[in-house]
Amino acid sequence: MISRFFQHLYKINGIEAFALVDNTNRVIDSWTDSKYDSSIFGEISVSYSQIFAIANQSNFDVDEIVVSFDRGLIFARNHHKFFILIISKPNADISYIRLAVNVSFFEMEESRKAQKLLKRLPSDKPSQIEESEFDDAERQMLAKMIEDRNVT
Repeated sequence: MISRFFQHLYKINGIEAFALVDNTNRVIDSWTDSKYDSSIFGEISVSYSQIFAIANQSNFDVDEIVVSFDRGLIFARNHHKFFILIISKPNADISYIRLAVNVSFFEMEESRKAQKLLKRLPSDKPSQIEESEFDDAERQMLAKMIEDRNVT
């Protein structure tokens, strides 16, 4: 699926890895350069799945999350059947990544083959979770999202 619909991402300077994760937190497909092991997505996707779930549960319209860390950025974009996680170097152009993801999502929506694949994925939004499942960093991130939303 990645090789057919997300080929734009391979060409962006600074992208080191990306994966598609369904709403049950199962990695559908992934690509990494030699620096990363694809098992990293199982670990990272849990946090993003929980954030998208709590946002959905709280009726927040959160489609995208960008988090910087010491060696780069983690970009997550929500789709109604899955979300994409992208790990990049800090110098990667986030607007170009957004554009490439938009184009890829559009191409998927237009493809009959992709529609067949998407029908097999769980249709539910990210599952609802208990607050006790969040660690301190996730609670702080959610509090910041809620604060930012209330300000605007």
